[in-house]
Amino acid sequence: MTTDTMSAFIATTTPVLSAARRIWMFMHVSPDLDAVGAHAGALAWVRQCNPTAPVCIGGGDYPRANLLAIAAAVDPHVFQHIDPADVAFCEGDVVVLIDVADIMRTSHRNAWALPAGIPRIVIDHHVVQCDAPYQLIDASYQSASALVYDLMQQAHTPLTQAHMACLVMGVLGDSGFFRFLDRRLVHTLALVQSFCERYGVDAYYQLVDLLERNRPAADFVIQGAYLHNLVVRPRYAYTTLTLAEVAALDLPAEALNGVNGASLIRNIADTEFVFVVKEHQPGMYRSSWRTCAGAVTSVRAIVAPHGGGGHDSAAGYSFAAESMAAAVAHLEACIALQGAP
Repeated sequence: MTTDTMSAFIATTTPVLSAARRIWMFMHVSPDLDAVGAHAGALAWVRQCNPTAPVCIGGGDYPRANLLAIAAAVDPHVFQHIDPADVAFCEGDVVVLIDVADIMRTSHRNAWALPAGIPRIVIDHHVVQCDAPYQLIDASYQSASALVYDLMQQAHTPLTQAHMACLVMGVLGDSGFFRFLDRRLVHTLALVQSFCERYGVDAYYQLVDLLERNRPAADFVIQGAYLHNLVVRPRYAYTTLTLAEVAALDLPAEALNGVNGASLIRNIADTEFVFVVKEHQPGMYRSSWRTCAGAVTSVRAIVAPHGGGGHDSAAGYSFAAESMAAAVAHLEACIALQGAP
Protein backbone atom coordinates (compact mmCIF):
# COMPACT_ATOMS: atom_id res chain seq x y z
CA MET A 1 0.00 0.00 0.00
CA THR A 2 1.28 3.47 -0.85
CA THR A 3 1.15 6.41 1.51
CA ASP A 4 -1.10 8.09 -1.05
CA THR A 5 -3.70 5.32 -0.67
CA MET A 6 -3.65 5.65 3.10
CA SER A 7 -3.75 9.44 2.89
CA ALA A 8 -6.80 9.26 0.60
CA PHE A 9 -8.53 6.94 3.07
CA ILE A 10 -7.83 9.36 5.92
CA ALA A 11 -9.05 12.30 3.84
CA THR A 12 -12.36 10.63 3.01
CA THR A 13 -13.11 9.09 6.41
CA THR A 14 -12.16 11.99 8.66
CA PRO A 15 -15.20 14.13 7.67
CA VAL A 16 -17.49 11.11 8.10
CA LEU A 17 -16.24 10.43 11.62
CA SER A 18 -16.19 14.14 12.48
CA ALA A 19 -19.87 14.49 11.61
CA ALA A 20 -20.99 11.39 13.49
CA ARG A 21 -23.37 11.63 16.43
CA ARG A 22 -22.54 8.13 17.63
CA ILE A 23 -19.69 5.83 16.61
CA TRP A 24 -20.05 2.05 16.85
CA MET A 25 -16.95 -0.14 16.57
CA PHE A 26 -17.81 -3.83 16.26
CA MET A 27 -15.38 -6.73 16.67
CA HIS A 28 -15.89 -10.06 14.94
CA VAL A 29 -17.35 -12.87 17.03
CA SER A 30 -14.77 -14.76 19.11
CA PRO A 31 -12.57 -11.65 19.26
CA ASP A 32 -8.88 -12.55 19.37
CA LEU A 33 -5.87 -10.49 20.42
CA ASP A 34 -5.75 -8.65 17.10
CA ALA A 35 -9.46 -7.76 17.03
CA VAL A 36 -9.41 -6.45 20.60
CA GLY A 37 -6.05 -4.72 20.31
CA ALA A 38 -6.74 -3.08 16.96
CA HIS A 39 -10.06 -1.62 18.08
CA ALA A 40 -8.66 -0.35 21.37
CA GLY A 41 -5.65 1.17 19.65
CA ALA A 42 -7.72 2.73 16.87
CA LEU A 43 -9.80 4.50 19.48
CA ALA A 44 -7.10 7.19 19.52
CA TRP A 45 -7.64 7.89 15.80
CA VAL A 46 -11.44 7.81 16.08
CA ARG A 47 -11.39 10.31 18.92
CA GLN A 48 -8.88 12.48 17.11
CA CYS A 49 -11.44 12.76 14.31
CA ASN A 50 -14.36 13.30 16.70
CA PRO A 51 -13.57 14.09 20.35
CA THR A 52 -17.20 14.51 21.44
CA ALA A 53 -19.33 11.72 19.93
CA PRO A 54 -19.91 8.71 22.21
CA VAL A 55 -17.96 5.64 21.09
CA CYS A 56 -18.83 2.03 21.84
CA ILE A 57 -16.67 -1.02 21.08
CA GLY A 58 -18.97 -4.03 21.02
CA GLY A 59 -19.83 -7.23 19.21
CA GLY A 60 -21.63 -10.52 19.63
CA ASP A 61 -18.97 -11.80 22.05
CA TYR A 62 -17.37 -9.96 24.94
CA PRO A 63 -13.54 -9.99 25.06
CA ARG A 64 -11.91 -12.43 27.42
CA ALA A 65 -10.81 -11.02 30.76
CA ASN A 66 -7.05 -11.26 30.14
CA LEU A 67 -7.39 -9.27 26.89
CA LEU A 68 -9.82 -6.79 28.36
CA ALA A 69 -7.42 -6.10 31.24
CA ILE A 70 -4.99 -4.61 28.73
CA ALA A 71 -7.48 -3.07 26.27
CA ALA A 72 -9.61 -1.36 28.91
CA ALA A 73 -6.60 0.74 29.94
CA VAL A 74 -7.37 3.08 27.04
CA ASP A 75 -10.87 3.63 28.43
CA PRO A 76 -12.51 1.40 31.05
CA HIS A 77 -16.01 2.20 29.78
CA VAL A 78 -15.73 1.93 26.00
CA PHE A 79 -15.99 -1.88 25.76
CA GLN A 80 -19.62 -2.98 26.08
CA HIS A 81 -21.30 -6.33 25.52
CA ILE A 82 -23.63 -5.04 22.80
CA ASP A 83 -24.62 -7.25 19.88
CA PRO A 84 -25.03 -5.07 16.76
CA ALA A 85 -28.29 -6.90 16.04
CA ASP A 86 -29.73 -5.24 19.17
CA VAL A 87 -28.70 -1.67 18.29
CA ALA A 88 -31.38 0.78 17.18
CA PHE A 89 -29.31 2.54 14.54
CA CYS A 90 -30.33 6.04 13.55
CA GLU A 91 -29.26 8.95 11.41
CA GLY A 92 -25.85 10.23 12.47
CA ASP A 93 -24.50 6.79 13.42
CA VAL A 94 -21.24 5.57 11.90
CA VAL A 95 -20.00 1.97 12.05
CA VAL A 96 -16.29 1.12 12.14
CA LEU A 97 -15.19 -2.47 11.50
CA ILE A 98 -11.58 -3.51 12.07
CA ASP A 99 -10.16 -6.98 11.33
CA VAL A 100 -13.49 -7.87 9.75
CA ALA A 101 -15.21 -6.58 6.62
CA ASP A 102 -18.61 -8.25 6.90
CA ILE A 103 -20.77 -6.82 9.68
CA MET A 104 -22.73 -10.08 9.80
CA ARG A 105 -19.60 -11.68 11.29
CA THR A 106 -19.90 -9.40 14.31
CA SER A 107 -23.11 -11.05 15.54
CA HIS A 108 -24.26 -14.60 16.19
CA ARG A 109 -27.69 -13.76 14.79
CA ASN A 110 -28.66 -13.86 11.13
CA ALA A 111 -32.11 -12.24 11.00
CA TRP A 112 -31.00 -8.62 10.97
CA ALA A 113 -29.31 -6.10 8.69
CA LEU A 114 -27.56 -2.77 9.05
CA PRO A 115 -30.01 -0.08 7.89
CA ALA A 116 -29.25 1.47 4.53
CA GLY A 117 -27.57 4.82 4.79
CA ILE A 118 -25.45 4.03 7.87
CA PRO A 119 -21.82 4.67 6.81
CA ARG A 120 -19.41 1.77 7.26
CA ILE A 121 -15.67 2.22 7.61
CA VAL A 122 -13.64 -0.98 7.18
CA ILE A 123 -9.99 -1.55 8.08
CA ASP A 124 -8.88 -5.11 7.39
CA HIS A 125 -5.88 -7.20 6.41
CA HIS A 126 -7.81 -10.13 4.92
CA VAL A 127 -8.52 -10.69 1.25
CA VAL A 128 -12.29 -10.29 1.19
CA GLN A 129 -15.15 -9.03 -0.92
CA CYS A 130 -16.23 -5.74 0.63
CA ASP A 131 -18.89 -3.27 -0.46
CA ALA A 132 -18.29 -0.73 2.31
CA PRO A 133 -18.02 2.81 0.90
CA TYR A 134 -14.92 3.52 3.01
CA GLN A 135 -12.37 0.75 3.15
CA LEU A 136 -8.69 0.25 3.85
CA ILE A 137 -7.81 -3.36 3.04
CA ASP A 138 -4.22 -4.53 2.69
CA ALA A 139 -3.26 -8.20 2.86
CA SER A 140 0.46 -7.35 3.02
CA TYR A 141 -0.07 -6.80 6.75
CA GLN A 142 0.11 -9.74 9.14
CA SER A 143 -2.39 -8.12 11.49
CA ALA A 144 -5.03 -5.41 11.57
CA SER A 145 -3.18 -3.84 14.51
CA ALA A 146 -0.07 -3.21 12.40
CA LEU A 147 -2.25 -1.67 9.67
CA VAL A 148 -4.01 0.55 12.24
CA TYR A 149 -0.63 1.66 13.60
CA ASP A 150 0.62 2.75 10.17
CA LEU A 151 -2.71 4.49 9.55
CA MET A 152 -2.37 6.49 12.75
CA GLN A 153 1.25 7.33 12.00
CA GLN A 154 0.08 8.73 8.67
CA ALA A 155 -2.73 10.64 10.42
CA HIS A 156 -0.30 12.01 13.06
CA THR A 157 -2.45 10.56 15.81
CA PRO A 158 -0.94 10.97 19.30
CA LEU A 159 -0.62 7.56 20.98
CA THR A 160 -0.35 6.82 24.68
CA GLN A 161 1.44 3.79 26.09
CA ALA A 162 -1.96 2.17 26.65
CA HIS A 163 -2.89 2.53 22.96
CA MET A 164 0.50 1.22 21.86
CA ALA A 165 0.27 -1.74 24.24
CA CYS A 166 -3.06 -2.72 22.69
CA LEU A 167 -1.60 -2.62 19.19
CA VAL A 168 1.42 -4.67 20.27
CA MET A 169 -0.97 -7.19 21.83
CA GLY A 170 -2.71 -7.42 18.46
CA VAL A 171 0.42 -8.06 16.42
CA LEU A 172 1.63 -10.62 18.94
CA GLY A 173 -1.62 -12.51 18.49
CA ASP A 174 -1.57 -12.66 14.70
CA SER A 175 2.17 -13.37 14.54
CA GLY A 176 1.79 -16.22 17.04
CA PHE A 177 4.22 -14.37 19.32
CA PHE A 178 6.67 -14.34 16.36
CA ARG A 179 6.26 -18.03 15.51
CA PHE A 180 4.67 -17.27 12.13
CA LEU A 181 7.45 -15.89 9.98
CA ASP A 182 6.83 -14.40 6.53
CA ARG A 183 7.54 -11.14 4.73
CA ARG A 184 4.52 -9.47 6.37
CA LEU A 185 6.37 -9.62 9.68
CA VAL A 186 8.16 -6.38 8.80
CA HIS A 187 5.14 -4.32 9.87
CA THR A 188 4.90 -6.29 13.11
CA LEU A 189 8.55 -5.74 13.95
CA ALA A 190 8.33 -2.01 13.20
CA LEU A 191 5.49 -1.59 15.70
CA VAL A 192 7.17 -3.63 18.44
CA GLN A 193 10.45 -1.80 17.88
CA SER A 194 8.70 1.55 18.21
CA PHE A 195 7.03 0.42 21.45
CA CYS A 196 10.34 -0.73 22.93
CA GLU A 197 12.10 2.48 21.91
CA ARG A 198 9.40 4.61 23.54
CA TYR A 199 8.73 2.67 26.71
CA GLY A 200 11.65 0.27 27.14
CA VAL A 201 12.13 -3.43 26.62
CA ASP A 202 10.92 -4.15 30.15
CA ALA A 203 7.51 -2.70 29.27
CA TYR A 204 7.30 -5.13 26.36
CA TYR A 205 8.18 -8.14 28.51
CA GLN A 206 5.69 -7.03 31.14
CA LEU A 207 2.98 -6.96 28.48
CA VAL A 208 3.88 -10.46 27.25
CA ASP A 209 3.98 -11.71 30.84
CA LEU A 210 0.57 -10.21 31.54
CA LEU A 211 -0.93 -11.94 28.52
CA GLU A 212 0.54 -15.32 29.46
CA ARG A 213 0.14 -15.07 33.23
CA ASN A 214 -3.53 -14.12 33.01
CA ARG A 215 -4.33 -16.84 30.52
CA PRO A 216 -7.41 -18.75 31.70
CA ALA A 217 -6.84 -22.32 32.86
CA ALA A 218 -9.66 -23.36 30.53
CA ASP A 219 -7.31 -22.70 27.59
CA PHE A 220 -5.15 -25.66 28.55
CA VAL A 221 -8.19 -27.94 28.88
CA ILE A 222 -9.36 -26.89 25.41
CA GLN A 223 -5.89 -27.51 24.00
CA GLY A 224 -6.00 -31.04 25.36
CA ALA A 225 -9.38 -31.63 23.73
CA TYR A 226 -8.11 -30.38 20.37
CA LEU A 227 -5.10 -32.68 20.55
CA HIS A 228 -7.30 -35.64 21.56
CA ASN A 229 -9.44 -35.15 18.43
CA LEU A 230 -6.51 -34.62 16.05
CA VAL A 231 -6.70 -36.44 12.70
CA VAL A 232 -3.70 -36.48 10.34
CA ARG A 233 -4.08 -37.05 6.60
CA PRO A 234 -1.20 -37.26 4.08
CA ARG A 235 -1.22 -33.53 3.25
CA TYR A 236 -3.30 -31.96 6.00
CA ALA A 237 -4.42 -32.39 9.58
CA TYR A 238 -7.56 -31.29 11.36
CA THR A 239 -9.22 -31.34 14.74
CA THR A 240 -12.75 -30.73 15.96
CA LEU A 241 -14.67 -29.61 19.00
CA THR A 242 -18.42 -29.76 19.59
CA LEU A 243 -20.60 -27.95 22.08
CA ALA A 244 -21.34 -31.30 23.74
CA GLU A 245 -17.62 -31.91 24.26
CA VAL A 246 -17.17 -28.46 25.76
CA ALA A 247 -20.12 -29.06 28.09
CA ALA A 248 -18.66 -32.43 29.12
CA LEU A 249 -15.48 -30.60 30.12
CA ASP A 250 -17.64 -28.46 32.42
CA LEU A 251 -16.60 -25.31 30.57
CA PRO A 252 -18.77 -22.44 29.32
CA ALA A 253 -19.31 -22.22 25.56
CA GLU A 254 -17.24 -19.02 25.40
CA ALA A 255 -14.18 -21.04 26.42
CA LEU A 256 -14.01 -22.04 22.76
CA ASN A 257 -12.94 -18.47 21.96
CA GLY A 258 -9.72 -18.73 23.92
CA VAL A 259 -7.55 -21.10 21.90
CA ASN A 260 -6.59 -20.92 18.24
CA GLY A 261 -6.68 -24.63 17.55
CA ALA A 262 -5.33 -24.25 14.02
CA SER A 263 -2.20 -22.53 15.26
CA LEU A 264 -1.84 -25.19 17.94
CA ILE A 265 -1.88 -28.19 15.60
CA ARG A 266 0.12 -26.35 12.92
CA ASN A 267 3.06 -26.44 15.31
CA ILE A 268 2.96 -30.22 15.72
CA ALA A 269 1.54 -31.61 12.47
CA ASP A 270 4.05 -32.38 9.70
CA THR A 271 1.60 -31.51 6.93
CA GLU A 272 1.02 -28.85 4.31
CA PHE A 273 -1.94 -27.19 6.03
CA VAL A 274 -4.34 -27.67 8.94
CA PHE A 275 -7.85 -26.71 9.88
CA VAL A 276 -10.03 -26.70 12.98
CA VAL A 277 -13.81 -26.94 12.91
CA LYS A 278 -15.82 -26.12 16.00
CA GLU A 279 -19.52 -26.00 16.67
CA HIS A 280 -20.35 -22.53 17.99
CA GLN A 281 -24.14 -22.94 17.94
CA PRO A 282 -26.27 -26.05 17.41
CA GLY A 283 -25.91 -26.88 13.72
CA MET A 284 -23.52 -23.96 13.03
CA TYR A 285 -19.82 -24.51 12.49
CA ARG A 286 -16.73 -22.33 12.13
CA SER A 287 -13.54 -23.52 10.51
CA SER A 288 -10.13 -21.89 10.87
CA TRP A 289 -7.34 -22.73 8.43
CA ARG A 290 -3.56 -22.30 8.54
CA THR A 291 -0.72 -23.35 6.25
CA CYS A 292 2.43 -24.99 7.57
CA ALA A 293 6.05 -24.23 6.73
CA GLY A 294 6.86 -24.64 3.04
CA ALA A 295 3.22 -24.89 1.99
CA VAL A 296 2.20 -24.29 -1.62
CA THR A 297 -1.55 -24.64 -1.06
CA SER A 298 -3.59 -21.48 -0.52
CA VAL A 299 -6.13 -22.15 2.22
CA ARG A 300 -8.04 -19.07 1.11
CA ALA A 301 -8.48 -20.70 -2.31
CA ILE A 302 -10.04 -23.72 -0.59
CA VAL A 303 -12.72 -21.79 1.30
CA ALA A 304 -13.30 -18.74 -0.91
CA PRO A 305 -15.56 -20.53 -3.44
CA HIS A 306 -17.88 -21.44 -0.57
CA GLY A 307 -18.09 -18.03 1.09
CA GLY A 308 -14.94 -18.09 3.24
CA GLY A 309 -12.12 -15.59 3.16
CA GLY A 310 -8.74 -14.60 4.55
CA HIS A 311 -5.15 -14.97 3.37
CA ASP A 312 -3.28 -17.64 1.45
CA SER A 313 -1.76 -18.75 4.76
CA ALA A 314 -4.72 -18.14 7.10
CA ALA A 315 -8.43 -18.29 6.34
CA GLY A 316 -11.84 -18.89 7.87
CA TYR A 317 -15.20 -20.25 6.80
CA SER A 318 -18.52 -20.57 8.66
CA PHE A 319 -21.41 -22.78 7.57
CA ALA A 320 -24.34 -24.93 8.67
CA ALA A 321 -24.27 -28.73 8.92
CA GLU A 322 -26.36 -31.46 10.47
CA SER A 323 -23.50 -32.86 12.55
CA MET A 324 -19.77 -32.59 13.10
CA ALA A 325 -19.26 -35.62 10.85
CA ALA A 326 -21.20 -33.84 8.09
CA ALA A 327 -19.21 -30.65 8.70
CA VAL A 328 -15.88 -32.45 8.33
CA ALA A 329 -17.10 -34.28 5.22
CA HIS A 330 -18.10 -30.95 3.68
CA LEU A 331 -14.69 -29.40 4.39
CA GLU A 332 -12.83 -32.41 3.01
CA ALA A 333 -14.96 -32.12 -0.11
CA CYS A 334 -13.91 -28.46 -0.36
CA ILE A 335 -10.27 -29.59 -0.15
CA ALA A 336 -10.79 -32.22 -2.83
CA LEU A 337 -12.21 -29.58 -5.19
CA GLN A 338 -8.92 -27.71 -4.92
CA GLY A 339 -6.85 -30.80 -5.66
CA ALA A 340 -5.41 -31.12 -2.17
CA PRO A 341 -6.17 -34.75 -1.18
